[in-house]
Amino acid sequence: MLIIFAILPLNATALGKSSNSAIQKQMVYTTNWGYDLSIASIGSDDTIYTSINKTNLVSAVSPGGTLKWTAFGAENYTAKGDIYFTKYYENTTVRFYNSNKKLMSAVPNLISIKSIYGPKDVIYDAKFYAGELRAYYPTSKQHLWSKKYNRDRDISVFTDDENNAYVEAHIEDQWVLQKISPQGDLLWSRDFNAAQILPWKSNLLLIESDKIIYLDAQGNELWNVPVSDDVLARIADDGTIYVVKGFTWYYDPTIPTEMMAINPTNGTIKFKTTIPNAAGPADIRVDKQGMAFVSTVPRKDGNSKMDNPKYISQGKFIAIDANGKIKWQFNYDKMTPERAVIGPDQRVYVMLHDTIKHTTKVILYDKLGQKLGELDTNDTPQFNSKGVGYFTSGKSLYRIK
Repeated sequence: MLIIFAILPLNATALGKSSNSAIQKQMVYTTNWGYDLSIASIGSDDTIYTSINKTNLVSAVSPGGTLKWTAFGAENYTAKGDIYFTKYYENTTVRFYNSNKKLMSAVPNLISIKSIYGPKDVIYDAKFYAGELRAYYPTSKQHLWSKKYNRDRDISVFTDDENNAYVEAHIEDQWVLQKISPQGDLLWSRDFNAAQILPWKSNLLLIESDKIIYLDAQGNELWNVPVSDDVLARIADDGTIYVVKGFTWYYDPTIPTEMMAINPTNGTIKFKTTIPNAAGPADIRVDKQGMAFVSTVPRKDGNSKMDNPKYISQGKFIAIDANGKIKWQFNYDKMTPERAVIGPDQRVYVMLHDTIKHTTKVILYDKLGQKLGELDTNDTPQFNSKGVGYFTSGKSLYRIK
């Protein structure tokens, strides 16, 4: 059932502007099922893959809203959208389809799926609690190679732009991070205790509890920067690393929340900026001009000192330019800005979540902090290759005009 929620007041600082103009939208597709829609992904051919909450139904919809096909039994499918795959619960066979639902191959005996597509459509399949990583081509079912790890531990895998696999796994009594070529060659291995890993082309950024480490393609440490708290990091299009102090167990305004920008070449600090009266970050996004958009969570703890209203932080959404200057910000009462999406036109879509009422909405801002409108939706909008945005609300799929 679609939840209609009241518009909550937004408290803009002097740096922000507000307007009540509406976002232009057009409904392009709706379902008769009794549950809400969400967008799973948009493919490279602009096919929109929608899923229906509380069901195993996935639909492929054309950019104009025509239903191409539906499939039951879907457990997972590619974030790329070029190849769709499904696992049927009555057996362990995974079937691979293209965006027109043409069956390309079927791979048996995949006990559980944690698969990720690398470039060139190579599948890296990490099997939970089976201790095995496999690589193969789904279009031909050609098995390339497999690696064995401890059977009682999870395996995680992600890829870089060159189709190398980075594997987090457990060998004997040690967690390791390994880089493996598409041909299955072990390129390097190191002890692993990072909380966050970010690939940048063929390099790798490791976020550990007390420092940030930057590795080259051969696994050599290029530089490290000490940090005193857990941090959240993002890498901009030009390689600049943006870091904001991470979550704390309680909010203490005497401990400043700080963002810094790091030069990837040598690890020098480009700038540091204090974000006043903010708790830990929920999200960081950076546009093509180096403008950073930081979402911070509201924070209140049971500690008696922190129960004082002056120690309660609000959820914030802050815009910081490439020189570290805060350009504008918005505060949200009882709402958490969970994440943002930067549209092709550089407008910013901010998803807000009410953790008490469990409702969500999206606020749209331009780069000057002008509020352009809002959407009732449980998803941030997604954009196709032509820059057209789509979002869902209730049982319907909408295009942003």
